[in-house]
Amino acid sequence: MPADFTIAAWVKPTALGGTVLSQSGTNTVDFKLWTEPVDRSWRFAMARTDVASPVLDTAASAPGTARVGVWTHVMASYTKATGRMTLYISGINAAKATHTTGFNATGGFRMSGHKTGASTWGSWLQGHLAYVQTWDRVWPIDSDLTASGDIAAITGATGTVVAYPRGADIWIWGSGQGTVGGTFGHWVQIGNRSGFIGTPTGLQGANNTLVLYARGADNQIYGVGQPSVGAAFTSWGAVGAGQPAAGFASDPSAILTTNNTIAVYERGADGWIWGTNQATVGGVFGTWRRIGIGGAGVTGRPYVTKTANGAIVIYARAGGKKIHGVAQPSPGAAFGPWQTIGTAGPAAGFTSDPAPIQGANGTIVLYATGADGKIYGVGQPSPGSAFGAWSTVGAGQPTFAGRPTALLASSNKIVIYGRDADAKIWGVGQATVGGSFGTWSIAGPNQPADGFASDPAVVLNGDDAITLLARSTDNRIYTTDQPAPGAAFGAWTEIP
Repeated sequence: MPADFTIAAWVKPTALGGTVLSQSGTNTVDFKLWTEPVDRSWRFAMARTDVASPVLDTAASAPGTARVGVWTHVMASYTKATGRMTLYISGINAAKATHTTGFNATGGFRMSGHKTGASTWGSWLQGHLAYVQTWDRVWPIDSDLTASGDIAAITGATGTVVAYPRGADIWIWGSGQGTVGGTFGHWVQIGNRSGFIGTPTGLQGANNTLVLYARGADNQIYGVGQPSVGAAFTSWGAVGAGQPAAGFASDPSAILTTNNTIAVYERGADGWIWGTNQATVGGVFGTWRRIGIGGAGVTGRPYVTKTANGAIVIYARAGGKKIHGVAQPSPGAAFGPWQTIGTAGPAAGFTSDPAPIQGANGTIVLYATGADGKIYGVGQPSPGSAFGAWSTVGAGQPTFAGRPTALLASSNKIVIYGRDADAKIWGVGQATVGGSFGTWSIAGPNQPADGFASDPAVVLNGDDAITLLARSTDNRIYTTDQPAPGAAFGAWTEIP
């Protein structure tokens, strides 16, 4: 096995596919660093055995990160004690892998190619190479877990809450409570690679494991899951076949269907909502397809829920700043035509994406922020019926910015949370099940002095109390909990 090492270079490829740096064995390489033309990624691999076609342990950066004609700093390191392989692109921790079975290579260190057999070499680099450096130690680059975007919050099988933001280093990070309602642990990187933009979405699958979906820098959708409850996440992989050539333009939404398969929805760059779902529980996803009839012109992220009979309904902001929706007539059926949701509403339309929720009586209600900074709501008078008129929610509203979040509390009353123009989180709840809302108030004391930059995430924990999470203006993640269902929130605290 090789000892600890770090290699680095500045590279400007004129074509993809060539090896930048490698270390020769007798019949193959001990390691190699190259660009992969299939998905335009950077790759750092280590061979398990010294044979012509060895099994490789490979750390791969996000697709689209290897660029022709651009000077890029690439660094790779290996830690013998742990078997950890780390690949850095332009100073960002871009990928990792584990290599615990290997051999001691005694051949030469090579630039611009690698050994392909006992007496053959190939995979010549096309481009420019400069400032090559090697060390017999590991040079770490601290990962930047400063968050960006909103937070995906999920309640796990044990009732603890886990939070997943995207870091400034474009990794998805995670932190979870040690006990129900308890403090959150340290942040960890999720999966095997970085290269994500926007906000992830996640849910608990039918087998109680957690799954996450996120949009890559190449505007394609990727997913990662736990192999068993509480286990570390596996490797990120592309979701479904036939992702639109122009890519996706919003963050994804996901839902567990009535047959316990997962469906994922996303706005394409063509302004349509696209969707795919698993063919079997825990299985692979099928082909992406446009959703509904007459669905062009969507401008926001889709949000999804289920009707009382389990059919899926999708809502999104579209042309004219109106909220549009599309539904399955029955679970698993093809979606029908897109329709404008509700009447009346703010004169200048809506500036936020909608927050849909199924109420205690099986009706769907929607909430969204208007161009006037007020939060509006609209509901069905009975399950499956047409929506009524939009109206402002509660009394004493401040001026809001961003999208509201809604939750059906354990009391079967709906609660809503939003971020105001002063970057504070406010909340309001129904006085009775299905009834009118009360007066808005600040949700919890000790909010950061400069406020929050993200919309709040809200979940019920295993004690049926509410947990709120949000990203502050200095990009730290804060949380607050109710000590018991219906109780006042405690002080906001930072997740370390």
